[in-house]
Formats: sequence, C-alpha cells, structure tokens
Amino acid sequence: MHQVVGRGGSLLVDGFLAPTWDWKHVDGMYCDKHGTTGFNIQVAASIAGH
Repeated sequence: MHQVVGRGGSLLVDGFLAPTWDWKHVDGMYCDKHGTTGFNIQVAASIAGH
C-alpha cells in the first residue's frame, strides 16, 4: 500500500491480483510474478475511505 498526496489531501493506493480460471488462449491473463492467472486491480481511496 502506498500513500500519495492528491489535490484534496492524502490518498491510499493499493493493488492486487484477482484470480480467474485458466485462460490458456487469452493473451495477458497470466501473471509471471504470482505464477497464476488473473487480472490486476488498482484501488485508490482517501484516508476517510471515500
């Protein structure tokens, strides 16, 4: 998790791999870093949770 300063104050930014079933015939769905299939989700929120 990272904290960055935006226009309205501080933001929390985090990301995770959402697992999917095996997409053998779809390019870009395999993550070498995690060694599994999935897609990357990035989330940003204010300190207050908005």
